[in-house]
Amino acid sequence: MTIPAALVAPADRLDGVPAGEAPEPEGLSRRHLLRLLTDRRVTTLDASVLSALATMDGATVVDAAGRLLAVGAILMHPRPAASGGVVVEGARTTAAIQASQFGPVLKVSEDGVLSFYDDQMIWEI
Repeated sequence: MTIPAALVAPADRLDGVPAGEAPEPEGLSRRHLLRLLTDRRVTTLDASVLSALATMDGATVVDAAGRLLAVGAILMHPRPAASGGVVVEGARTTAAIQASQFGPVLKVSEDGVLSFYDDQMIWEI
């Protein structure tokens, strides 16, 4: 599965990390570290690695087979909010609502509240 171009910027996509790119003189960049995750599945990652990835700011995008597609990604908003273009929620909620048109989304708020979206909000705890 590929990530819809309208959802994740190419720079944030794991499948967009060039394979032969040489490290910068000052060391490895974020893109080089992300290359280590290319073609990995969340089901085969060590729990401590998955936990560390989950603490990164931004979205972790996974396909239906559990393959990591993006980590620490800022989700783009492919269409205006349903409220006539006025954002009535925070950026995290708006991104979750928009991303849910492509598949199920689990949003974790800064205060720890979990919300599940599948093209609409299903539950919040």
